[in-house]
Amino acid sequence: ASFESALDRARFDVVLCDYTVPGYSGRAALEASLEKQPQVPVIVISGSLGDIEAVECLKSGATDYLLKDQLERLVPAIERALRESAVDRERVAAERALRDSEKKIRMLIEHSTGLFYSRTPDYWLTYVSPQSRAFFDCEPHEATICWREFMADNPANQISIERTEQAIQTGQSQPP
Repeated sequence: ASFESALDRARFDVVLCDYTVPGYSGRAALEASLEKQPQVPVIVISGSLGDIEAVECLKSGATDYLLKDQLERLVPAIERALRESAVDRERVAAERALRDSEKKIRMLIEHSTGLFYSRTPDYWLTYVSPQSRAFFDCEPHEATICWREFMADNPANQISIERTEQAIQTGQSQPP
């Protein structure tokens, strides 16, 4: 119980747990660690952990396991666990930032007065913003056809199409 309350009180960088502590199992410590601090790596240490138990610990979420007669591996195991944990935190933060950025961009696009779209190199629309309703009197999913066909129906759009293609090919903006 004091192990679990310690997990509630403080954040740890790594958890080392003995698989066979009298009165508290390594499996319970592993489960409590993963439940209360899932981002923290757990290394299981045992004097006699068999292959089956070791594999079960790894499958259950342990980062590593060590036998007590191989404690020279402890420092490298901790260093590796901390590196992997840092990489995981960075990945999670990057994924969160990407989701937030995508959400902001989606909000800007969907609430803008301009029409936005994306297309493949062979001119198939993959996204059309909701403004297609006002611009073309159709739903966005109806607009996802070859953009040349969609836009070229109106001769006034031909100059814009040519300028857009030139901007895409040259990477330079074109006059409106």
